[in-house]
Amino acid sequence: MKLFDLKKSCVCLALAVCACLSACGTSDPQESTTTEVVNGTTAATLASTVESTDSDVTDASTSSVTQYVDYAVTWSLSADVDASDKIEYELPEPEELYADEDVYYNYLSGIEADETDTLGIRRVTAVCLNNDYKGSRFQSGTAEADVIFEIPMDYNVTTLLALYYHPNAIAKIGPVRSATPAAVTVAEGYDAYLLHNGTIGGASYVIDEYNTDHLDAEDDSVFDCFFSDSAISNATSYAYSMFSTSGRITKSLIMLNTDGAHFITDPIYRNPFSFNSEFKTPIGNNATRVRVKFGGFQPYFLYNEKTGLYDRYQHGGPHTDINTGEILSFENVIVMYADYEYKNYHLAYNIEGFGSGIYASGGKYVNISWSKNSAEEPLIFFDALGNVLNINTGKTFVTVCPSSGYVTYN
Repeated sequence: MKLFDLKKSCVCLALAVCACLSACGTSDPQESTTTEVVNGTTAATLASTVESTDSDVTDASTSSVTQYVDYAVTWSLSADVDASDKIEYELPEPEELYADEDVYYNYLSGIEADETDTLGIRRVTAVCLNNDYKGSRFQSGTAEADVIFEIPMDYNVTTLLALYYHPNAIAKIGPVRSATPAAVTVAEGYDAYLLHNGTIGGASYVIDEYNTDHLDAEDDSVFDCFFSDSAISNATSYAYSMFSTSGRITKSLIMLNTDGAHFITDPIYRNPFSFNSEFKTPIGNNATRVRVKFGGFQPYFLYNEKTGLYDRYQHGGPHTDINTGEILSFENVIVMYADYEYKNYHLAYNIEGFGSGIYASGGKYVNISWSKNSAEEPLIFFDALGNVLNINTGKTFVTVCPSSGYVTYN
């Protein structure tokens, strides 16, 4: 990583806030997925549709009937996922640079933690995850992610980039997906180690250009960070079977760098978000539901008044983590509008420069803007006045799409 001076004053003058977005009153269907237990272990459920139209579309004129087909896939802590992986390896002590600083919080979530965890200085781990129709049914470790970016890859298909400040005691993380150029750019902006399974859309050139610290499942003979789940591979295909564990990740990072490089050496990466001291609902328009349209694939967030969180839905039901069986929920939802082009037969989003978007929390949303001066500099969000955006502590989901025309609220 190179060192940079963040020029906030110049960025604020360059940013423009988008116009207020129109509301949508379409109601959501009551949908659910099934989690089975086979031989005392969690089983994944696959689903296939009788038509190509995604079942997330709620318009009666375009929606299709969905027929679910269940496949039992055993999830056990086998030799590939030994429980000892979770506790056998520990990170070294932080560098002397921050030895006298009392910074003990997760800078991705803003949540305080025990000082023995050296929070506030550890580098982020970024994992590319499969999010297509079948791959999402096997997603594991997503509930533990502090921040998730959703980036369109093709028409009707998005990929996820899960950011972990400390992937601790997670039995499975995956399915690990190919890296896109936008995913590399986002990871660079958090000074993150990037874990992926191959590359698409020219991402390999971006990795080489910026010398991105990364681990590729296609070249893992030395680090042994990834493994293929044979049950998933046999039930579907090898493409959905690549996983890792928190223990394997920690071990691999130690093998990659033994000189303390697990910790941030440039202070500009230490505060990617500015957090409210207490929970604050934005003073804006209603956003009890936020839906983003990616062609026929239209995932959405529903505000849960009981929990104060946004629950995520996609592919005809709740977006769940197989490890926990629980729906993914977030304190903060951010939508970024960004330009894209077709490159090597895939969508390539430009997560550099500046643009606009929205921020939703507590059932309300406001218009915001964002800036990223280069691939290696941090991604910063701003409020309508050009000040750094304050968000609520907790988990954040960031969706990237072309413009406000792809988003509806009510």
